[in-house]
Amino acid sequence: MNDEYWWIVTNEIDNPEKSGLVKFAVANKYDNYAKLKRVVWKWFRSHLDRRDISSRDKLILWCLCERYGKSFSSHDAVTYYGQMCGLSHVTMSKGFASLMDKNLIWCAKQDQKKMLKKMRSGMQHKHFLLVGLGMMLESEID
Repeated sequence: MNDEYWWIVTNEIDNPEKSGLVKFAVANKYDNYAKLKRVVWKWFRSHLDRRDISSRDKLILWCLCERYGKSFSSHDAVTYYGQMCGLSHVTMSKGFASLMDKNLIWCAKQDQKKMLKKMRSGMQHKHFLLVGLGMMLESEID
């Protein structure tokens, strides 16, 4: 799993509260998708009262959480997320840039094993990672 989804790591994560990486041992504990989604929605709710995040950005976070999957990422096209919440591609791109600047999400390029600081149009095989979720997943293990 961690060859394809390289953000699932076996080594220790520096500053897990500021990281989009997930420990392999933690990921293996979430074989039940409902338990994984429960923690993803808890992560989402933890950001709802933040005043530094616009309504647009919160809608984008909702879309990312709604589409979050067993790859421990959300990997749909930005235009699809725009269709989910009725926002234009330009508005969505600005929102994603804002969330990346605030270190709430990371954009991982699957086939190149690297994080992107800025998204480019036409990018394929990108995965959006929720920053701090790995730490929350670890603390919620039963």
